Amino acid sequence: MRTTKRGKLAVIAVGLALVAAACSDSKDTKTTAPPAKGGTITYAAEQEFYTYNNGTSDGNAFANALVLNPVQPSTFYFDDKAALVMSTDLLDSAELTSTSPETVVYKIKADAVWSDGVAVDCKDFQLAWISSNGTLTQQGSDGTPVTDPDSGTSVLLFNTASTTGYENIKSVECADGGKTVTATYDKNFSDWNALFSGLIPAHVVEAKSGVADIAKAYADKNMADLAKAAEFWNTGFTADKGIDPTVMVSAGPFMITSFTPGESVVLEKNPKWWGTPALADSIVFRLIDDATQQPIALQNKEVQVITPQPNPDLLAQLEGVSGAEVKVDGGYTYEHMDFNFASPLTKQLPVRQAFALCLPRQEIVDKLIIPVNPSAVVVNNHFYFPFQSEYVDNAGDYAKVDIAKAKSTLEADGWALGSDGIYAKGGTRLSMKIARKDPNPRRASEVQLTAASCKEAGIEIIDQPNEDIFSNILPTGQYEIALFAWVGSPLQSSQKAIFTTGGSSNFGQYTNTKLDPYLDQLTTELDPAKLAAAADAADKLVWADVATIPIFQFPDLTATDGTVTGVIYNPTQAGITWNAQLWSLK
Repeated sequence: MRTTKRGKLAVIAVGLALVAAACSDSKDTKTTAPPAKGGTITYAAEQEFYTYNNGTSDGNAFANALVLNPVQPSTFYFDDKAALVMSTDLLDSAELTSTSPETVVYKIKADAVWSDGVAVDCKDFQLAWISSNGTLTQQGSDGTPVTDPDSGTSVLLFNTASTTGYENIKSVECADGGKTVTATYDKNFSDWNALFSGLIPAHVVEAKSGVADIAKAYADKNMADLAKAAEFWNTGFTADKGIDPTVMVSAGPFMITSFTPGESVVLEKNPKWWGTPALADSIVFRLIDDATQQPIALQNKEVQVITPQPNPDLLAQLEGVSGAEVKVDGGYTYEHMDFNFASPLTKQLPVRQAFALCLPRQEIVDKLIIPVNPSAVVVNNHFYFPFQSEYVDNAGDYAKVDIAKAKSTLEADGWALGSDGIYAKGGTRLSMKIARKDPNPRRASEVQLTAASCKEAGIEIIDQPNEDIFSNILPTGQYEIALFAWVGSPLQSSQKAIFTTGGSSNFGQYTNTKLDPYLDQLTTELDPAKLAAAADAADKLVWADVATIPIFQFPDLTATDGTVTGVIYNPTQAGITWNAQLWSLK
């Protein structure tokens, strides 16, 4: 749900990595959309685009997904009702032909090509599988796997954001000149139609890494070639290298044509696009990271579309924008606090318990969210939202603030209240930093409310703002508590990468071997009742460990200046640009 890793770590295969984002293909264009008007539509981006490969752990961010939605091809996409729909732009068909073993056959459009003229084909599917199935690990000079010193798990050769689903596949085979793809599973995967999203061009990885055939290298276990391919896949698509048209190719209605760091990304129509042409000539992603400036830019006609994180003051700003069309929705995104289990303080269960008991979640909702969404409630489940029938409140003692219990929990663990009003043990004060994105007025207020409440419990909370916690803080473990939101979908399989031991989106290095089997069940169970039971059992374990604390369902705001049509809210990690090819000037 990546990352948000909206920061949503963070986001990649449709629904299989919460982010902050998933990449989705151009959407079927058989609609009653208004006729093309040409021109440029400008979107105010809260965070900067930084990589074309949204499938890496470092790159799995909502900001990247928003740019890549109309650029990279996907087999299925989430529509505005959160339903998975096959892309008839990319595929003629996608059929589950067998359940024992589970087998899926994809038929790719004959005329589907990348913007450099190379066919979209089976090799792109093979690369997606090879890079994310988790079978390849880094090797030391003695040939033994390299392990992470903190988690003890093997370090993957491809720095994938999620292995979920791909690790269940035994083979990906090609036929009909690469236009027929057969994926055969050795372990059933319930959300098979969420795989092969945001495809990366295999021919580019091969050309730039000097590897003649990635699929052959994988079959032959040629680790030298695979290491070269992985190095480019991991690092070769970053925007700090500039926009190389031979690297950031497109198989969607738009292509990336320019990137100005700190300013903008420009998408223009892809001349090689085989589907119905996009309505606008170009879409500009203009970086305006200060949410309070976005309504001003909308009023001044500098941008036509904004989706800032809402707060009462920002809504008041928008009320003064003449002609603006404003809407607040709620989707599959939730705000939460994550603990770093590698930190000396937050690896201690009593510390996490005490913090959970002083975290003023109801006050945060009352003061910051209800003014925007009057029906907002505290979320007390990590796997389901209050609007879903499977939702169960498993928060127990952590459902409300209990300062007395927070203090007694610490004292039972040997913490003593100091003269400064802060607990200490063994010469260490109980002072913790909460990392968050900056600028973000609402999150700054969340930290202020938390600091005031937890001070009463003898816990010092320090604000740790950072312009990009998803590149600078979370991957490096330089935090005790992280405040961000997961952008997700209805698919429970997406949870595995976040909570499983060694999971690629498990930034806090949380582990519970009793939990892992339930997470595996979330990816294989076909019975809805058994799936819900597994999620409920998993949620209870996560609460018992106080591994992470959900706060509220994210309110999503969409505003246009009234001059565009086709901008439709999407409740999943696909985001507002899920149907960008249908955006049009009136």
